[in-house]
Amino acid sequence: MPRIIPQPGPLFCALATFAASCPSVRAQTHTVTFCDLFPLPTTTTDQHGQPFTVTGLSGICYLGGSSFAAVMDNSNKVVFLTITTDAGGCISTASISAGLTISDSHDFEGIAATPTSVYISEEDTPAVHEFSLATGQRLRTLTTPPIFVNRRANFGFESLAFAGGSLFTANEEALTVDGPLSTQAQGTWVRILRYDQAPGGWVPAAQFAYRTQPMHGIAVTGSRSGVSDLAALPDGSIISLERSFALSALGLFENRIYELNFTSATNVAALGSINSGGFTPVAKSPLWIGQIGQNMEGLTVGPRLAWSRWSLIGIIDDGDPASENNIVAFVVSSNICYADFNQDGGIDGADVEAFLTAWSDGAPESEINDDGGIDGADVAAFFEAWEAGGCR
Repeated sequence: MPRIIPQPGPLFCALATFAASCPSVRAQTHTVTFCDLFPLPTTTTDQHGQPFTVTGLSGICYLGGSSFAAVMDNSNKVVFLTITTDAGGCISTASISAGLTISDSHDFEGIAATPTSVYISEEDTPAVHEFSLATGQRLRTLTTPPIFVNRRANFGFESLAFAGGSLFTANEEALTVDGPLSTQAQGTWVRILRYDQAPGGWVPAAQFAYRTQPMHGIAVTGSRSGVSDLAALPDGSIISLERSFALSALGLFENRIYELNFTSATNVAALGSINSGGFTPVAKSPLWIGQIGQNMEGLTVGPRLAWSRWSLIGIIDDGDPASENNIVAFVVSSNICYADFNQDGGIDGADVEAFLTAWSDGAPESEINDDGGIDGADVAAFFEAWEAGGCR
């Protein structure tokens, strides 16, 4: 169906004057569904024309359009990916477009991007570093709070995400001062660390206690159940990716995706240990729990698929015999009412103004009835939901 671009007119003006009369209503949940697994190539070339093998992909972030960046662990390599999906969110194509050799080598795990640089977390120090996308040179290293010197080997900063104007990371499993590692009977305590921007750059601002789930099977060498990545949803909320490795009839790996709620969580930055309680942890709600037969370590929200659905892309670390270089496709759906068009959590007159402005401009997000055109049917669908104060 051809796209119809509406123009401002009497309807726009009349409805805009009605914008202040709707009561405020809050409603927000998300769901995640698995779509498919897609193979990646195993070689690429860096900015100097030097080829290298692509292996150990541990973190992924979205750059815009169909472009993504992934980081290799135990290396000095960033890999740029081109990923396209169909309307349902399943992967149509996935390729490696280029590589970047950066100035430092660490056990890199998480990655987040700005237009000119990438921030990468590593488990060794642990620390978060910023590198230039143009040259690969390290631009700065963020301050790591002293408590994280107590990280256990291979359980440092596994995750990284921008969310709500802040930068978040977390240790994979408990610091030595924060209690034991995970077992089949119990999870482990980790600290989610939030960096905020200040005049001098990113500064550590708060820490929040997060409890992982127990391992999904019997412990074997290298078993664990920890936080392997964090990602930001379009409304600014955060999801966590937990990865369990254990011996089970279900398979060696189990992944869990949770939506996090920091509203009541205690800032535990001043606590020398979080093992004995006395605080409120981050709340979490399950979005997806399952086995894909391989070691998924990274997760990022990709392009919008429709009004309330986005691509959610995971990445496989091929560092074990069961796993291969693969991209994993999910779809994250928001049950935020599209009557809450500005996604501020309330259904009120501001949503009418935001919708009509987008509709008048022919913005893609104003195509809310999924019929392929931007027209009066979208206005009718919007006001039906808006007047009801309900979701689609």
